Amino acid sequence: MARRRDARRNRERLLAAAREVFAESGASAPLDLVARRAGVGRGTLYRNFADRSALLAALFEERLGLLEEILAQGADDVFEQLVVEICWYELRMPGFGAVLTSLPMLTNPDLVRVTRATERLLVEALRRSVAAGLLRDDLVPGDALTVIAMLNGVIIAGAGGAPDESAALRALELLLDGVRAAGRVGAPVPAPVLGPQP
Repeated sequence: MARRRDARRNRERLLAAAREVFAESGASAPLDLVARRAGVGRGTLYRNFADRSALLAALFEERLGLLEEILAQGADDVFEQLVVEICWYELRMPGFGAVLTSLPMLTNPDLVRVTRATERLLVEALRRSVAAGLLRDDLVPGDALTVIAMLNGVIIAGAGGAPDESAALRALELLLDGVRAAGRVGAPVPAPVLGPQP
């Protein structure tokens, strides 16, 4: 029982450390930094997460749960809100957006599962917002990930690998106007409800 509690505590410490390290240095930061920040050895890290993909999957799954809560609230503008949340998450955790749009190249089953679930979530949000008349009626399911890929392209293009927040927010504004119904072009960009930090 105590061993299970210790294992759970170590996993939570590793996830908290990964959030901090990846926010500071991006999703490709050395995993040794994560272990050191958590105050555990490399063996403990790899017992909990076999590789970087497993760790990313666990972090992404946490965020996915929060995005699912937004969808469940039933707002018609849910697609815009989810895009905003993903944008801010990628700004604070450079490299995560690339994971979402690279499904064909993924091999870790947990990461594939979470990425597919996120894709389904975005497609459902797109469908709901189109049906409510808030988005263009010619959008198709694949456009959901296209929007994320375009946004990610701007975010990762920051000089020296650091995301350019002002460029990303301008891209977000332009992308949302590009998918909105004609009468909504120029509407304010929703504020992130999950906060900018992961």
